[in-house]
Amino acid sequence: MAKDSHPYQKKLKSYLALSGGLFILGFWLGNLLSDLPGETVIEQFNFLFSNHLLSHLLQQNLRFLYWPTALGFLLAVIGGFIGLVAYVRGNDHGVYRNNEEHGSARLATLEEINHFADPGGDI
Repeated sequence: MAKDSHPYQKKLKSYLALSGGLFILGFWLGNLLSDLPGETVIEQFNFLFSNHLLSHLLQQNLRFLYWPTALGFLLAVIGGFIGLVAYVRGNDHGVYRNNEEHGSARLATLEEINHFADPGGDI
């Protein structure tokens, strides 16, 4: 693929790094949320914003960083998928008129307009 044919193509490597980073952050967040003490979600939420969170994490030896849980894997996959969707969503499709001034307009040629012709010819 020539470099001039897709001048605005996104770099895949940076989006793979973004996906990997979001994967790791999702893994850590899911493990952290699933390891919080409390019977209900409200108790876990209150503990998350209490003064005891750091002491709890240190008592657990920062287990949320390496101990896998189902919620951790789920959020990791979602985070990695979001990074790849960011690459695909705004990626350039490569429809250009190379070596033409930006915003220059012209009439369509006969070959280009034949694409829109009525095949039956009844109009």
